[in-house]
Parts: sequence; structure tokens; C-alpha cells
Amino acid sequence: MDRNSFNISSDALAKPETSSNKGREVMAHRTDEVDENAEAFIKKFRQRLQIERLESIENYKQMLARGT
Repeated sequence: MDRNSFNISSDALAKPETSSNKGREVMAHRTDEVDENAEAFIKKFRQRLQIERLESIENYKQMLARGT
């Protein structure tokens, strides 16, 4: 069979039914929720890194002060 022998009706190219659109909306909502959770996780992670960095600098300063 060659590619030109297939006939596609206009119905097959129509938009999906409403139930499919609802499924897409649910998936889009879930994707948005996952994105929000990921962003919140990354934000907390970066804040913790910043705190650890500041604590490390403070500990280093205290160590130097004890040594002199």
C-alpha cells in the first residue's frame, strides 16, 4: 500500500469530544500543581543552602577569632 491510498474523513480530523477536553484540563491542572510544588521545593532548597552558607561563614569567622 502506498501513502496516497488512505482516505481520511473530515470527522476523523475534528476536535476531540468534550470529555477529552475535560481530561486535558485535569492534566493541565495537575501539571500546574506539579510545577508549583517543584518551584516551592526549589525555593526552600535554595533558602536552606543560603542559611547553611551563612552558618558556615559564621563558623569560619569564629574559628579564626579563637585562633588569634
